[in-house]
Formats: sequence, structure tokens, C-alpha cells
Amino acid sequence: MPPRYVVQVQVAVLGAVPPLVAAALARDLARSVGVPRPHRRVAAAAAGCGLAVEGLYLWRTTTVNAEVQGLAFVALLALALARALSTGRRAWWGVALALAALLPFTHNLSAVIGGLVLATFLALAVLRTPRLSGPPPPSSSGSGPTRSATTRSRGSPRSAGSRTPRDSRSPGGSSSSRSPSG
Repeated sequence: MPPRYVVQVQVAVLGAVPPLVAAALARDLARSVGVPRPHRRVAAAAAGCGLAVEGLYLWRTTTVNAEVQGLAFVALLALALARALSTGRRAWWGVALALAALLPFTHNLSAVIGGLVLATFLALAVLRTPRLSGPPPPSSSGSGPTRSATTRSRGSPRSAGSRTPRDSRSPGGSSSSRSPSG
């Protein structure tokens, strides 16, 4: 069998990988959002078939080119990163690392796309992780002094005996015009 026939079969098999991965990712995304099972199947089929018959992808995967293998690696890298981030298993991180290491040897454009996929997934992981932060912001439930209480007399804070709003409401706390004794 001549090598070109082997390569054409290899290209056809490798060209089928990214649509399958797109279907798996669409199904997982639909599951995480809470879409019912029949709709998840439709979403997965639409993603896989949509990519499989999309013009530019179809043109790039029907010709015998090194980029076909790179596109398959990019799709598998996306799947491995999605699984690694969702499960946290080291095995998926190892698969993602191996695929990322192979990308520069396949095709330069596939390596760039793989780098963008990697950056996107890592940015999503950073945004989803809880961060340590300072103390929580003060609540507006009236537990602390208000702005009007701290700036009563010509903008100087806590002047005139350091009255708080609670002191002015208490009986006998201050002489105001609203007082019944007044």
C-alpha cells in the first residue's frame, strides 16, 4: 500500500477527533449548567456536527497536512484541561502536559492555538478559585457610626463630646428641640 493512502486514512481519522471532543465538551458544559438529558444530546450533536461540516475546518482536515495532527492535539488538549480542572486528577494534568509538549512539533499554527486554549483554561481556573482577601466590607445594618455622626461640627470628626447617633436618641443624652422637656 503506498504511503499516501495510509496518510489519507490517518488524516481522516485524526480529522474526526476534534468534532468528537467538541461534542464531549458541549455535553459536559450542558450538564454543568443543568440542561435536561435530551437537550444535552442535541447540544453535543450540534457542536460535533457543526464543527465537522464547517467549511474552514473541513478544508483544513481533508488535505494531507501536518496541521491536521496539530488540530487533533489541540482538541485533545482542551478535553484534557477541562477534565483536569473539573476533577483535579494528576493523570489528566499529565495528559495535558504531554499534549502541550507535542504541539510545537506538529505545526506552528496549532501550537499557537494550543497556547491560546491553555491560556483560556488557566484564566478560567484562576477566576473560579476562591481567593484569600481582607476583612469583609462593613455592613450597612447600622452597626457602626454614620458619616453624619463623624462630621458634625465643621467637618472635624467626633467633635462636640464624641456623640454617636445612639447617644442622641437616648433619653437625656442631649438637649434637642424635639425633646419633650424642651
